[in-house]
Amino acid sequence: HSHFVLFVCTAAVSSMVAVICYAWLLEHISTQDGWNPVPVINTTRQMMWEHRPAAWLFHHCGLDARALFFCDEVNLFSYIEYCSGLLQ
Repeated sequence: HSHFVLFVCTAAVSSMVAVICYAWLLEHISTQDGWNPVPVINTTRQMMWEHRPAAWLFHHCGLDARALFFCDEVNLFSYIEYCSGLLQ
């Protein structure tokens, strides 16, 4: 099971780093098998070019931005509906 981690704040570099680090933390403290937190960056992939400091940081940390999910690539509404159906 995948669980999306999304910070609703801004698309600032600090928020991008925070969501990635928080997903990493959740993955490493979880004792549930098959529980996978997936960080979602709160901007579109197309708008990422405006965030050069984030691109620089990701590059120098060895993080491939092509491997990240962006908010325009995830249908969160359908995911929420699906999850709420599982709980009923």
